[in-house]
Amino acid sequence: MSFTQRLMDPAPVPYEEKNILWMTELPERTNACPVIVGDRIFTPAEPDELLCLDKATGKIIWRRFHSLYDATPEADRAANPIFKEKLAPLADELAKTMDYERGLELRRKMGELLVSVDKRKYTLRWDGHLASHFGIVGFTTTPVSDGKRVYAFFGHGVVACYDLDGNRKWIRRLESKEIVYSCSPAITGGKLVCIFEGMHGLDAATGAEAWFVPKVGCIASLIPMRVDSTDAVATRDGAIFRASDGKELWNNPHNKQGSGGGWGAAAFVDGVFYSPWMSISRLVVADFSQAKGDAWQAKTRYLEIPANHRRPNGDWLDRSCPASPLVYKGIYYGLDEYGVLYATDLKTGNALYSRDTGFDELHHYNAIGVAGGHVYVMDNQGSCLVFEPGPVFKQTAMNRIETVIQRDWPIPPQETLANGPLVFDGNCIYVRGERFLYCIGAKEAAQ
Repeated sequence: MSFTQRLMDPAPVPYEEKNILWMTELPERTNACPVIVGDRIFTPAEPDELLCLDKATGKIIWRRFHSLYDATPEADRAANPIFKEKLAPLADELAKTMDYERGLELRRKMGELLVSVDKRKYTLRWDGHLASHFGIVGFTTTPVSDGKRVYAFFGHGVVACYDLDGNRKWIRRLESKEIVYSCSPAITGGKLVCIFEGMHGLDAATGAEAWFVPKVGCIASLIPMRVDSTDAVATRDGAIFRASDGKELWNNPHNKQGSGGGWGAAAFVDGVFYSPWMSISRLVVADFSQAKGDAWQAKTRYLEIPANHRRPNGDWLDRSCPASPLVYKGIYYGLDEYGVLYATDLKTGNALYSRDTGFDELHHYNAIGVAGGHVYVMDNQGSCLVFEPGPVFKQTAMNRIETVIQRDWPIPPQETLANGPLVFDGNCIYVRGERFLYCIGAKEAAQ
């Protein structure tokens, strides 16, 4: 007995489009968050693109690329005719296409040409863990802005600065023996701080390196801080450095005992630093409101979060914490990788409740946001739980983005969403998917 399997395109399926003000198709995915600056919204696309869109309509205003070719100084390009005769035409064509397959082919050709120019300089050496997970994490990170300029950093070491109209102010490449997991940069105290085989403090106006601290790593967004009159930047696990010169001001004592067991960024609210630790089981609460001088002192507490780390058969279950902490009206909200939400009273340290959000536990990257007096929890499969803040859980809604996209390989066709949190602006919510950027809100919000 034999049979032949036949795959057919599904018929068009209508679905409700409630409160989607606009959705713009983008060239590639990202795990990074969009950033709003005035009437514009900035979002990256893998592996090295930054796009600027009109916030009201979603229209793409400009796009810029950040390959190793783009970061090559003009003097180096002039020294070899390959740049002008072969690479420049490919770069021009890439800037004009939105076709995914054509973009891959152009990037491949550019990469081969660069290696032919200088194999040592243009061959990327990958950490094995990053290489095996690149399809999940990628190179793009969340851009940052000082209100006048926007800064983009990519995991292969290219970093650049633009004005809001897309005029490039500077671009450069950071060097590394091997590329590893990276994180979103921070802008603080006139410095753009990036992690790339150490921590780089770049002059925000020129891109020149002001300072460098070796052996500093981070896999979540860097957090800008200001205590008294001192600007600083913190890693997710609580290593804090002064923005002016890179001097270490404080380091979480628990860092000596190993990883915190999570990859969500920390939070800094009203002089207090919050970082999940020991998976979801503990929250580091470090109060820097009285910190001064070259060595900061923090009033530190460690709140215990009662999470069940056992499977039904008694085996250990690591409940890592992928989401950033949300601190709102005296309550800490945390989320573990299986979609269980925990609420803790920050004053007393007492657990208020835990709640299974109902998210599919096979897809465990989650984000938390707050706006309009409600808390929003969203996974990367399009589900969004909305509930009221407070000591008792009260669900308001459960929504879902269910866009189906054409795929060339046999995996579910539903569009996945970025692993970063929702972005709120007035009455609108911006959500980055692998194919689309969505603006969600009431119709009158767009007027």
